[in-house]
Amino acid sequence: MRPLNAEPIKEQVFLDDYHRKEMVNYGFEIAPTPIRFGRDFTSDIGHEVDKLHIKNPVIITDENVVKTRAMQEVTQSLLPKAHISYDIFDKATTEPTDKSLKYAIEFARNKKYDCFIAVGGDSVMDTARIVALFASNPQMDLDDLLKHPHGRYVNSENPVYPLISIPTTFSLASESDGGLTFKIADKNTMCTICNEAVKPSLIIADPLNVLSVPKNIAAYGALDLFIHALEAFTLKAYMPHISNMPFVTGADLQSIFRITNSISDIWATETLEIMHKYLRRAVQEPEDVEARSQLLMAATFSGMGFRNPAIRLCHTLSYPIRALGKYEKDNPKVPHGLAVAVMAPVAFMFSAYADPTRHLEASRILGQDLAYNSSPQKIGHGLADILRNYLRLFKIPNGLSELGFKFEDLAKLAELGVENFRTSPSSSKEMDQEILREMYEFAWKIY
Repeated sequence: MRPLNAEPIKEQVFLDDYHRKEMVNYGFEIAPTPIRFGRDFTSDIGHEVDKLHIKNPVIITDENVVKTRAMQEVTQSLLPKAHISYDIFDKATTEPTDKSLKYAIEFARNKKYDCFIAVGGDSVMDTARIVALFASNPQMDLDDLLKHPHGRYVNSENPVYPLISIPTTFSLASESDGGLTFKIADKNTMCTICNEAVKPSLIIADPLNVLSVPKNIAAYGALDLFIHALEAFTLKAYMPHISNMPFVTGADLQSIFRITNSISDIWATETLEIMHKYLRRAVQEPEDVEARSQLLMAATFSGMGFRNPAIRLCHTLSYPIRALGKYEKDNPKVPHGLAVAVMAPVAFMFSAYADPTRHLEASRILGQDLAYNSSPQKIGHGLADILRNYLRLFKIPNGLSELGFKFEDLAKLAELGVENFRTSPSSSKEMDQEILREMYEFAWKIY
């Protein structure tokens, strides 16, 4: 096995056609989801529902969040509204699958709900977004999406019922855009769909709702947000091969897959500065109201400002890990943030060759004092060191070897990864199975 400090594999794949001077069709869209940020804003949900003239909402959550302060505030705010009759669906599952989503869709279609209120983390939000889309379009069949698992732009023939999201973790970026992923249970692969219609009508970001998040869940969500910001800030490149994607063309392609830009830079920079100052405290000290509020603020920035850049290398590498999910014997799932985190060190070591200047700027924001003439290798290793220090500090499992995988599974991860890279704009050129196999090998042990 190659040592983690070895020279990154075939770095030239990132250099060709990858410099800013070769960008074409540069552009971005500013269409943020309305976000209300502030302590105790959850208690305003009744008023917000009133403004939308809602009469029959359903609250979508899970069996853990249903017992929390956030749910208590939501139900207490709705109770005085005599004209509102609400139900609670608390069967959303961690890392949703096509089977769990079909169950939730059937539940929603059996009653005529006119609003969906999502209270929880990423999995709850993704469940609610799928349910809102399919409840609003009774003619749609989830099985049709499974025929194009690696990417599908879904048209909504009908207006989607209002969706109000109340996050209880820090990964707000995933709630505020038009893309989501879920696992196809029988095929061990991830399905990605895109539609601006699944964006919430409103996000209520209440810092009091994240104070009860357990340390491990806080770590996964915070690291996911951290890596989103790093990806948004560092990978400034146009990727011409995305025009060959089979499932979307023209304006739709431009609306889904975007490059970073001056607007996203502002918010990503602010997020990285918050992470540098507050990440450790927010994860390790749940009672630290300031730190957890700041991380939720950073998540709000992500929802406002850097949804334009498409996700990049870390996230695309994580999909096969989530698809094969072997972490827990009784519940073999790898949480999204955990899968992204274990691939982050090698991903940024590798991508530093694409734009060393941007990676150097990121490392300096995060407290490293590398010289401006540092080599791409040194810059990439510097960012990897920052990430590994956090992973070690938060007791994140030490690479794929501690996520239930066997060494022979690396070939299967690479095989699944090739399909993801064919339809995800994560590198300047298509990645082959050999490169991916070695990248997963780098992540066998990460610290």
